[in-house]
Formats: sequence, C-alpha cells, structure tokens
Amino acid sequence: MSLSEKVGQLIVAPICPTHGEEHLENIRKLLIEKEIGNVIFMSGTSELQQKIIQIIQNELDRPLYAFQDAEWGVGMRLSDVSNLPKNLTLGAIQDLELLRAFGLELARQCRLVGIAGDFAPVADVNSNPKNPIIHRRSFGADPDQVAERALMVMEGMRAGGIWACAKHFPGHGDTSVDSHHALPVIDKSLEEIERNELIPFKKLIHHEVDMVMVGHLVLPQISREPSSLSKEIITDLLRGKLGFEGVVVTDALNMEALSGDPEENAIKALLAGCDLLVYATAKSSVSQELIEKTIPKVIERIKAEIPEDLIDEKLERIQEMRERKQGTIPQENPQLRRTLYRHAVTCIGELPPMEEEVALVQSHSDPDFESYLSRYAEVKLFSYDEMERASQYPCVIVNVRKEDIPPPIPSHAVLALFDSPYSLYSLTYSQALVGYEDEKEVKEAISDVLFGQLRPLGKLPIPLCTKERSDHGRRNSE
Repeated sequence: MSLSEKVGQLIVAPICPTHGEEHLENIRKLLIEKEIGNVIFMSGTSELQQKIIQIIQNELDRPLYAFQDAEWGVGMRLSDVSNLPKNLTLGAIQDLELLRAFGLELARQCRLVGIAGDFAPVADVNSNPKNPIIHRRSFGADPDQVAERALMVMEGMRAGGIWACAKHFPGHGDTSVDSHHALPVIDKSLEEIERNELIPFKKLIHHEVDMVMVGHLVLPQISREPSSLSKEIITDLLRGKLGFEGVVVTDALNMEALSGDPEENAIKALLAGCDLLVYATAKSSVSQELIEKTIPKVIERIKAEIPEDLIDEKLERIQEMRERKQGTIPQENPQLRRTLYRHAVTCIGELPPMEEEVALVQSHSDPDFESYLSRYAEVKLFSYDEMERASQYPCVIVNVRKEDIPPPIPSHAVLALFDSPYSLYSLTYSQALVGYEDEKEVKEAISDVLFGQLRPLGKLPIPLCTKERSDHGRRNSE
C-alpha cells in the first residue's frame, strides 16, 4: 500500500446527496484521486444513499467504508425513515433488553443503507440541565444508568454487525456551550471526571467498544489543548489509563469549536493519538470548501509530517476493526418503536381516576391525542386561555408540547408532557405523565395510562429540580 493510500484511510469525508450532481462529482473525484477510504453520509434518502455507495464503490479498486450519525436511527439523517426514540426517552426504560433490541434495530437500518459504522451510542452524562447540544442525546444524568444503557445499545449494534462508537470523550454532558459553535470548558480535575463523566466510557471500553469519538472540549486541569488535539487526554488517559485499544475518532474537525489552521489541527489530532479524522457538514458551501481545499491540503501535510510507522500503527487498528464479521442482517421488529415509547411513559405523583367526560386543555389542536382519549371518554376541548373554565371539570388533562407555556395548572389536573422532562423545571403541577417526545405512539400510550389500560413503567432519567418533586419521583420509582 502506497503512502498516499495509507493516508487516505485516515480520512472520513462528507457526502451530502441532497447537494446535487456537482457535489457528488466532486466527492467522487476526491475519493479516487486522494485514495480516501471512508465517508460519512449527512443527508438524503435511503434509496439515494444506497445508489451512491454502489456507484462510487464500483469505480474504486478498494473497499469504501461508510459511517453515519444515526443515534436514533438513520432517520436522523435520511428523510424517508421514521425516527426511533431519542436517548433521553430510552433512559426512562427499565427493561434493558429493549435497549439491546434498539441497538439491533440501529444495526439493521444502517446495514440496509450501506453503513458499516454508526457514531453511537452517546455516552455523555447530561449533568447540566442547560446543556444545549447533548440534552436528549444523553441517556440521563446518572453515570451508572447511562453506562448500563449505552452498553446494551452497543451490544445490540455489534450483534447486528455494525461498529459502535462511544462519544464524546471525555464527556460532553456538563457543558452549557454547543461545540458546533464554540469551545466548551469543563473545569474539573481528573478525579472529578472519573467519578462521573468517565464511568460510561470505562464500561464500554471494558466491553471492547470498536471506536471512541473524542469531543472538542477544554479541561484546563488536565490539558491546555482541546481534548481532540490533546496527547494528555487521548494517549495518556484514553489509551494509557483506561486501556482503550480500538479506533479513536475525532468529532468533526471543521466544527467552529476548533480555531486555528485546519491542517495544523489534523496533524495535532494524529500526534495526540487519533486514528480517523472526521470532516462532516450538511452545509453546501462548507462541504465544497472541505472537499476542494481543506481535505486535499490536510492529506499533503500528513504525508509530509507524520512518520509512516505511526500511520501504520493507526492503520493496523482500523484494519482490525474492518475485519470483524458482520453476519446476517437482523430481522425487522415492526413493533419496537411503539414498545419503546410505551415502556418509557413515566408517572409523577398519584393519578386521579378518569371519568366518562374529561376536559382537555391545550395550546392548539392535537388530533392524535384527542382521538386516543375519545376511545375512553367524551373529550371537551379548551384553550390555555380557558384554563379557569376547564378547571370546573372534575377530570382535567393539560397537554404540554415543545415551546408550550401553559398558565397555572389546577391541582387536580394531570399534566401530559410530550416534551423533554427538563420542561418540568419551569412548570407547577401536582401529577404528571411524561411521554418525552411529541409522537403519535406516545399520545396513545399516555391515553392508555390515564384510563388504566397501561402501567407507567418508566422512571425519570434526570433529577427533578426541587426536593418535593424529587421525592415524588423517588416514590413513583420505588
């Protein structure tokens, strides 16, 4: 293998099928001329993605390995596939075998559209409620619970024949800055992150996760460099102290968190211990810059400055991952999505018995929820402005979705939350059902719980913000 081809195996280049023929021709040319071995698909449809992989693969004299960010399924990137539940929803589920089934479904979806490696599961502990980027992508705020769930998802993914990736090392959960736009600072000691952030990563590393993605974070008590460029964090901590022997992947090196020369950052990342350099964007102008200028320049710098024996070490790890057998594609589980949502529903407080007539108070019409409730009772509809009139009914349900700001909720009313449980921090209520997401299956599940046809089996994956509410949550979870 020539030096050029060796270096090409260290690059993950972006493909955005929705950007048109010129973009696809440019990426095809880049892959051929620079002998790049990996791509990450950012958008499109399942049919188009499969077609492009096949066309490009037929032109190459070597295998092409495709990656995708598919944390909640390939629907995260592909417009024709329904999303699976997000991690915060999964964090409420107590039957961990369902999370393994979720991982198996991730594998099935990925393999059907030609993806060999999924940059999942997220192993971040979302200990900061104001986190703008991790939030729903985390399994919750408890490191041991996050570790258990991430492990089950990883096991399902690997059983289904795709590579799994724990991210964003050493932990992006305790941040209030989006690293897509700025560089978060986590002013914690190594001892502090060992007690929290590192717990899920340790568990996945112990069970031989294929890849670890390093985030763009600054931990000033450990290293002066951002973690993705830091020898102290990658070589000393991840490889040395934690014993990780698999493939280290960068978060997208074109993210705004990293300032300075992109070519220099690539060299720093490789010298720090990274194996795969990821460039990812869904923006047409950015992808054009990456494909036509940045990636070719990076490759030339690597060839000139990185010792070939170091490149060979990285290729050995990458090749070992590539040689793992895929096996047969898992069978579809058509009821899984519905089952996951039903197992996540979480009750806070004591639900009052429902009667044959209920008042439903909501910001705007919700036909699905109205229809499911009407299976059991006559539903009287009220707006938020009519809360006082609705409160005259003995049975009141207050529907809260994303960005809803309801007026004070009557003490006898049930809050039906179809949004992140962090929304509870700004609401006053006596009893609530948390559905986590605004999906049809969730509307059905909460209706069934209200009328006693389904037990609420979920537990909140985050703490409530007051002692009184936390006590409610603990009583419900015991």
